[in-house]
Amino acid sequence: MSWGPLLVNLAVTAGLVAVLMLGTFLYAMRTRVHAIMDTIWPLGFVLIAAVSFVLSAGSGVTGRRVLVLVLTAVWGLRLGAHIYTRNRGQGEDKRYASLLRRNRGSLAAFVLRYIYWMQGRVIWTMSRTRVMRYTAVA
Repeated sequence: MSWGPLLVNLAVTAGLVAVLMLGTFLYAMRTRVHAIMDTIWPLGFVLIAAVSFVLSAGSGVTGRRVLVLVLTAVWGLRLGAHIYTRNRGQGEDKRYASLLRRNRGSLAAFVLRYIYWMQGRVIWTMSRTRVMRYTAVA
């Protein structure tokens, strides 16, 4: 079995997560509410699942690939909608407000490092097992 498709998938999904986190960061800086990250976080898993499904065409067991995609999408969309509904109109979350008070330098650099890049790394790392399911390496 070739590791090439898996490595391509991991690189593409890492880039996708970076773009998602950067877009979320820019939106949050404009609105000054970083709690949007809680809504976007589960959607990152859905995006990775969808892109991995497309990139893994012809690999793995089709039924398993579809199951992973559907379960991830149902979970991520439901959780994202729930968090969005719960947080809508609430302003900044206490956890983020507490974190922001610790900043002593550039706010943009601080939140990019401690909120967005950190969460992006968690999304991508946790998604690697799903990506491997698509490419039948695991």
